[in-house]
Amino acid sequence: MKDLAPRIVLACILILMPTVVVFAQQAANPSANAQNAATYNDRGLAREKKGDLNGAMADFNQAIKLDPKYAYAYNNRGNIKSRKGDLNGAMADYNQSIRLDPKYAFAYNNRGNIEFRKGDLNGAMADYNQAIRLNPQYAEAYNNRGNVKFRKGDLNGAMGDYNQAIQLNPQYGLAYRNRGNAKKKKGDIDGAIADYNRAIKLGVTTY
Repeated sequence: MKDLAPRIVLACILILMPTVVVFAQQAANPSANAQNAATYNDRGLAREKKGDLNGAMADFNQAIKLDPKYAYAYNNRGNIKSRKGDLNGAMADYNQSIRLDPKYAFAYNNRGNIEFRKGDLNGAMADYNQAIRLNPQYAEAYNNRGNVKFRKGDLNGAMGDYNQAIQLNPQYGLAYRNRGNAKKKKGDIDGAIADYNRAIKLGVTTY
């Protein structure tokens, strides 16, 4: 009977050892963590498309936990927070995304959207400008910058940006609607109706 106790203790140690080894291997293999983080990020995007915002948030959180330098996951989590109305949380995530990747055009555009919603038109303009500098083919950033110009009363500048957004993506219904608003404001009612008609045919979809 006296010999049983040491054997039981040894068995417990052996049972625990594989778990310890797995954690050690994960910590020593940042490449595997990065791959796992990318998978969680991708699943989060898929869940967001299905409208499962809580599931998407959980996946982006896990991606960031596995790879704290994953700029895309911060941007994507910011999008979820924005959709949930947490503008300050979204702003913090976009800021972190930009710190990690200063050339990430999407994060600048998304941060500009938060600034626009908060009424910081100059901050939004600066971020949309930077997004366009980094990606001159970024139709959504042109559309969004056009909205800032429209809000500031620069109708010609707004029209120019909406035109550019439509040229880059002729299926961008929201840009047609916004251009229609600018035309109506300028007194071009027929032109406005034509753009509204086009927007309706496209379902006023975003890019």
